Amino acid sequence: MLTEATVGPWLDVHILTMPETNLQWQNECLESVTRAISHAGFPVALHLCPGYKGHIGIARAHGYSLGQAPYICQVDDDDYVTVDAFSSMREALLANPDVIFPREWSILYENSNGTVIEHPKELGRQRHSMKVFLRKHLIDFKNWIWAGDPAQLHYLEHAGLTMIDLPNPTYGYRNHRTSMSNPLRLAYPQELALARKMLAPLLRP
Repeated sequence: MLTEATVGPWLDVHILTMPETNLQWQNECLESVTRAISHAGFPVALHLCPGYKGHIGIARAHGYSLGQAPYICQVDDDDYVTVDAFSSMREALLANPDVIFPREWSILYENSNGTVIEHPKELGRQRHSMKVFLRKHLIDFKNWIWAGDPAQLHYLEHAGLTMIDLPNPTYGYRNHRTSMSNPLRLAYPQELALARKMLAPLLRP
């Protein structure tokens, strides 16, 4: 159980760094996460990992394996977090839920090169990009070429776990048509259905 007296990081955060990511966005991501960690008010460990082009699951499995904190999460290297992204979840962490869901801003871009066209921010989804959860609830990402993240979310939402939804948006989700996940979704459309089918025995009715 996490308490004020817990020694070591409360949270392990990993970022997969992809060579095709817009460098400005990647720098903004790293700067924002580092800044948020410095304002967290509790120990957070950051892990940078090289991505595996064409197989997100292998890289994600490696990222989640790093560290020993009770809670884990990931930030995509083309997204960003606000300065209070971690400090705003401090009290929620001390309540020891299975899962914490921050809210996000969603920003649509036409592409990810130097001539991006940014559309206005919109209040995004509550349960999508950044999921903070107990390490014991991690699924085996190596099974999934691209669908590990939605499979993990499906498990967290349907396994009868205790969840806290944070009210204020602290995650900036950049939605762009040139994301590498889009061609993988088209190439492996069966993965999401398979993920839900395989996870079904673990989920509460």
